[in-house]
Amino acid sequence: MMDKMGPKTAVALTDKTFNKFVQETELTFVLYYTRSCEHCQRFSPEFEKAARKLGRIDKSYKLATIACEGDNRDICDTQGVEMFPVVQIFKDGFYRGNYEGAAMTKEGIIDEYLESLRPPCIHLTDVEEIKTVLTDNKRHSIVYFDIKSDAKTKEQYEKIAIINYRFNKWYTIKEMKTVWKARQAGIDIPDEWLGEIVFFKMAALHVPWEQNIHIYGNKANNKKVTDGLVSNWIDEKRMGKIPWITGGDWQHKKIKWPRIVAFYDLNFELDIEKSNEIRTRLYQYAKKHPQIQKTQNKHKNIEKQPLK
Repeated sequence: MMDKMGPKTAVALTDKTFNKFVQETELTFVLYYTRSCEHCQRFSPEFEKAARKLGRIDKSYKLATIACEGDNRDICDTQGVEMFPVVQIFKDGFYRGNYEGAAMTKEGIIDEYLESLRPPCIHLTDVEEIKTVLTDNKRHSIVYFDIKSDAKTKEQYEKIAIINYRFNKWYTIKEMKTVWKARQAGIDIPDEWLGEIVFFKMAALHVPWEQNIHIYGNKANNKKVTDGLVSNWIDEKRMGKIPWITGGDWQHKKIKWPRIVAFYDLNFELDIEKSNEIRTRLYQYAKKHPQIQKTQNKHKNIEKQPLK
């Protein structure tokens, strides 16, 4: 029995049970918390409700918690957890990313869990589904238009999708007739995309001063398709010029230092307009102060300077 704050349906893990549970459970979300954390106390009931609902859908669907205190602290440190609450996703025994849903709610957790059960890479054939992925994308999407692509590139792409599918949504369009159908339906698929890996930034992060669609250039520029190169490229495009970082997620972002960090308590998916307004102001500030970008091996203290 956990303390009053902790969930009752979610599995309560310890330093002795964590690794075995993660290895043996096909898919699980692990909530890291501390008893003194007010945000944890607010989110814990939502996590418990999600665990209860998922258990009713299928008994194999499991959520878990671990209190990052006492003997459990080593596990939390090993997993890179520094801020709370944090929810990490594990599938087939491997860490697949942090929960970055729209909100820390029962519905958000359930939707993300069920979404995580999908195949690593989906082959697109339906025109309406293609339209949703390319234009109304609610998540970051990577689409490989593998028309006339070589077998080695196709094989590499599928391997990369399996390794990295938790961070983005991966798709393929294989037949030219599917492209023709999509074009006839008014979907813009330029010839330069064919044979290429294309990254589509989620609509919530679209801003006027950044590109929202990026081509990897494996055919045009003879770039190799490897896990390291493609993953780094996606991380760069995903984060953009003004990256957003969620709590406890520092260690999983490839951040180039020095960098000025602005902290604000605002969920970009729940309040997209306000979040992008702040990011735009930060971008304008950076443009007006180019010396900040040239600072090396030290951080510039501007916390007392208002954004104008």
